Amino acid sequence: MNNELKIPFDNFDHLAKVLTLFVILFFTIALILYVITLFKRHLKIRNEALKSSYQEIVDKAIFAYLFGGKDIEIKDVNIFNFNFTNNFLFQKVAIKAIVSLHYCYSGEYQEKLQSFYVQSKLVNYSLRKLDAKSWYKKAEGIRDISTLKYQPALDKIKLCLLHNHELVQSEALIALVKMNGITEL
Repeated sequence: MNNELKIPFDNFDHLAKVLTLFVILFFTIALILYVITLFKRHLKIRNEALKSSYQEIVDKAIFAYLFGGKDIEIKDVNIFNFNFTNNFLFQKVAIKAIVSLHYCYSGEYQEKLQSFYVQSKLVNYSLRKLDAKSWYKKAEGIRDISTLKYQPALDKIKLCLLHNHELVQSEALIALVKMNGITEL
């Protein structure tokens, strides 16, 4: 009998080539994933910086409108004449600021915020959310509109009562109660 050790691969060159290929493939995939991660991080940082600059612009505009006196109108605020106001991120930041201030104030200031919401055409962004296919965007649009009590959207909100997602249905019902009282029940 032969005492030699039998190796499944008779040709070590083939095994070395396969292993080298796997190592190169592994490092290539790792490098690609690293570059993708860096790119996403860069986009996120840029988005956050853009959000904070938009927040400053929106805050100045809203406070100028709220506390600028009785004669000031939305056209006097003059931020909605720029190109970036059609940007979804800007509109999202503006609506978020208006809604959070709406919770903090009452009376005349709430009415001014509602007026600002309509006159600045931010209501169109919320109405587009109602037409979205995503249930999350629909619910968010319903919340925005009901918080700022935009009455012309009641029919669209009533249609959301028939939506197949339970959260959209409950948001629509809450919105109808917020806007019209318990007569909607």
